[in-house]
Amino acid sequence: MLNRRQLEGYLKKIQVVRAPKRRLATFGASRIDYQIVTDVTGFFDRSRLRTGIVAAERPQIILARSAADQFEGFGPDSGRYADALAGHFGEALRGLEYNFRNETASSRVELQAPDIYLKMLADRVDAEGGYHTVLLSATDKFWELALMKFIVEETLASFSSNVRELKEHGLFDTDEDRLQARHDEIRRLLREARVSKELIPALGAKLKEYGLFDMYQDDFFRLVNP
Repeated sequence: MLNRRQLEGYLKKIQVVRAPKRRLATFGASRIDYQIVTDVTGFFDRSRLRTGIVAAERPQIILARSAADQFEGFGPDSGRYADALAGHFGEALRGLEYNFRNETASSRVELQAPDIYLKMLADRVDAEGGYHTVLLSATDKFWELALMKFIVEETLASFSSNVRELKEHGLFDTDEDRLQARHDEIRRLLREARVSKELIPALGAKLKEYGLFDMYQDDFFRLVNP
């Protein structure tokens, strides 16, 4: 089991060389193409490249679970890595209602030192745009830990913008908030209809849709029969 000091040492060696230019989606699953470059034990002039897809998605049903239950496809040590990350991120990780899944596509050794090979790949990602691609540098033994750390950090970084999007869709509104918004919309339509009579039918339709016609019928009929 990794202790805190060991974990922090390995986490410091993980580098996001190129991050995706687009954040995770608020609704549905997000998939990010990854490339991880690591050392090859015993060969300073060689690199190992792993590619694949890492996904973050909201489960259909939220159940009580441990951090390890959130990760799938990250290797036989993913359980202890997840526990270690839970200690590193604290309540932030426990509060993420996401499942994370790794689908490794390929692994190969390149006859170049990691720093040189990383520079070449970074230039390629820049040329291609890199909207859904991450390029990581890590230690070969703990490459799954690097990928797990990245997807958790990316989810946390996306959270604030996701909250704004959820608010824009009214998903945090109470019944009182929604009722107030409807009244505000009707009052705005009343003001606009006094200037542009062609808006009266739209106002009438909204009053019926919202069930507010009785409350605003005097104002509506004054527009119809001034």
